[in-house]
Amino acid sequence: MDALPLSPRTDVMMTVILSRYCQQRADILLTFLSASVTGAKESVDTTSPERRKERDTLQKINLRTIKGKLA
Repeated sequence: MDALPLSPRTDVMMTVILSRYCQQRADILLTFLSASVTGAKESVDTTSPERRKERDTLQKINLRTIKGKLA
């Protein structure tokens, strides 16, 4: 059985509803990710100084690599 065709008005209304739903979900996701990053920065770092220095060096290398690929 084939689906019945929608009127143009119904099609537009469904598009608007879906767009708003997706925007709300995107806002929730961004809020969650922002809170996660902020929480991670504010948490206490119990890593040893040697390991922290090694991690920071690797992060800098990764950033340079990414910037080089984007350029």
